[in-house]
Amino acid sequence: MMKSKSDTSGIAARGMIALIAMVALASCAPRRAPSPEPAPPQAQPQPLPPVQTAPAAPAPGWEDAALAPGAWSYSPQGPAAAYGSNAQPLFTIRCEIASRRLLLARAGYAGPLIVRTSHGDRSLPAGPDGAALSAADPFLDAIVFSRGRFAVEAQGQARLVIPAWPEPARVVDECRG
Repeated sequence: MMKSKSDTSGIAARGMIALIAMVALASCAPRRAPSPEPAPPQAQPQPLPPVQTAPAAPAPGWEDAALAPGAWSYSPQGPAAAYGSNAQPLFTIRCEIASRRLLLARAGYAGPLIVRTSHGDRSLPAGPDGAALSAADPFLDAIVFSRGRFAVEAQGQARLVIPAWPEPARVVDECRG
């Protein structure tokens, strides 16, 4: 049996309709969503660099601090040397000839003193008359031969930076005899 041309064209037409129907249905079907692309990495907020300020100038050490105002004066009575003004000395070195000892005193202060020299420091216990040292004590040489200055510190008082002039050396020499 042979099919007629109209049968063949009917089959072709039906096939074409079926094909169009499948394409139409395929276009109506929901599309599969593409997998999302990974989000670009978010920039992490970078901490701000610390603000750079000029460092605070360190407090000068006693070797570089300004000298206390005043000058040395010498008195053969004692003998003694005083630093400050004639009206108000800030620091004195006085010899007690009978006992061959020197008294180092800070005006208006009766507590322990710390004396700093370029050769070393020493804490000196002190009484109402000052800190007593034997005339033979080598620390006196450290004071008088300190590189141009020495410092006297007392609790609750401003540090005194005093020049190492000849007056204290004269008192030490005379006390040693």
